[in-house]
Amino acid sequence: MVSQRFMPDYDHKSGLVRLTIYPVYAADSGQYTMVARNIAGEVSTKCKLKIQPSASVEENPLVKFAGLRKTPQHPSGLGPEPSHKPADSDDGQKPYFIKIPVDQEVPEGQLVRLDYIPAGRPEPSLTWYRNGIPLRPDDADHRDIVNAGGVHSLLIRSPQLGPTVEYTCVAKNKFGEAPFTVHLSVVGMFS
Repeated sequence: MVSQRFMPDYDHKSGLVRLTIYPVYAADSGQYTMVARNIAGEVSTKCKLKIQPSASVEENPLVKFAGLRKTPQHPSGLGPEPSHKPADSDDGQKPYFIKIPVDQEVPEGQLVRLDYIPAGRPEPSLTWYRNGIPLRPDDADHRDIVNAGGVHSLLIRSPQLGPTVEYTCVAKNKFGEAPFTVHLSVVGMFS
């Protein structure tokens, strides 16, 4: 689990092991297991971590990705408001978005990347819509990827001039769903 956000540390003097999670998100809640092994054998311990979302937890300065914004307070025309404080139970959590992309104006033909961070327990399924029509998995012009840090990106290849396009992402799990919408305007190369 070692990554830029999950950093284990062993203190040789005290013999203690610590796992630092920074920045921390409510989606990091769950059961953690620590296993120590050597030639004499193995021992493990478990703990349950529950992070309550708050402005100080979700608005960490290390999460300053270009083109991202906080989940809006009043998304237009999307029904229920996505929330940083979704319904939670011992078994799971309704999906929500930690960060979502801003509306963009991009040059014609240039690759576009819409970065976002979904959360929820169990991990939500994600469906993208272009002007209300679901994107197909085999669509050559759109790819949804995830990097090692958990940032998802919808890549849009060669956008063409035309009316503003509305992209909506819906995250769903058995506890509910959460959408966000971003508008993409394509301009001529020399506009």
